[in-house]
Amino acid sequence: MWRRGGPAATELRFPHLAGHDVDVTTVFPAALPEWKTKWDAATGTLTVRGDGAPVGARTLRLTTSK
Repeated sequence: MWRRGGPAATELRFPHLAGHDVDVTTVFPAALPEWKTKWDAATGTLTVRGDGAPVGARTLRLTTSK
């Protein structure tokens, strides 16, 4: 995901994952600080907060618990 100015936080919806526990890991870039994430299993919503620089990007992996 990209941050190109604007608010530091955004919500991403994954309705097909609602009701599941999800682990979120940063895939790229590994050398920069991770963005803070919060998973809401009830709604299938991932809140991502990219504090710091107003411009940046992260590739995140969502993995459901078995």
